[in-house]
Amino acid sequence: MPSADRDLRRSDRSADCGPQADAAQESQRPRALQRILRHGRRVLAMPGGETVSRFTMLDLCSGLGGASEPALDRGWRVIRIDIDPRFKPDVVADVRRPPLRSFHVDLLWASTPCTEFTKSTLPATWAATWKSPAQPTVDLTLACLEIRALLRPTWWVFENVMGARRFLTPILGPVQAIVCGHVFWGRLPGLIPQTRSHKWRLPPSPERTALRAKIPYEIGEAIVLAVERLATGLCERCEGH
Repeated sequence: MPSADRDLRRSDRSADCGPQADAAQESQRPRALQRILRHGRRVLAMPGGETVSRFTMLDLCSGLGGASEPALDRGWRVIRIDIDPRFKPDVVADVRRPPLRSFHVDLLWASTPCTEFTKSTLPATWAATWKSPAQPTVDLTLACLEIRALLRPTWWVFENVMGARRFLTPILGPVQAIVCGHVFWGRLPGLIPQTRSHKWRLPPSPERTALRAKIPYEIGEAIVLAVERLATGLCERCEGH
């Protein structure tokens, strides 16, 4: 059984405490949160007394995990998939052959490799181009779209670089936001904040490419908070009818 499935099953079992315990806990919760639980999410206590539902995020081509780091900090269930074991993802796999079956996902994020898209915008005289001509491909993006079709997440975000627009926009639809060189497509739950670019301040190192591709924390946090607000607000409106 794939490790992601085992993790999901363990998490689901750990939320079951028996019918009597569930009924007692249910009666003590606000009605909006009861409705969230009836849809299969667990409520967690956050610092300061705040409560948040146990949402699920799938982070494809996760790299250093910048996009999903805020979700982890807020108690979400996060599954990271990447082909490179150096990044220590939850599942080491090629997204073109993911070891997944259908399960509930609130937010799907995909940041496919951007190097070839960037090279396609560079002058032909640059060493990075003439030594190794750009070969941009959309096969990983198409694979992530297949996963999206399988899982049907409530919200989905595809991120890449400026040079990817002419390749990915015909597939993903209109660009939804551009922040500090990060381009976003998809069904976004809210606005993405402007933040300072970190890409050009990085010294040369073997990890520089991965660090440049890492999603700023402020961006991931804004998306996560928007999902939580929309889900809770939807439940409150449903309870009002």
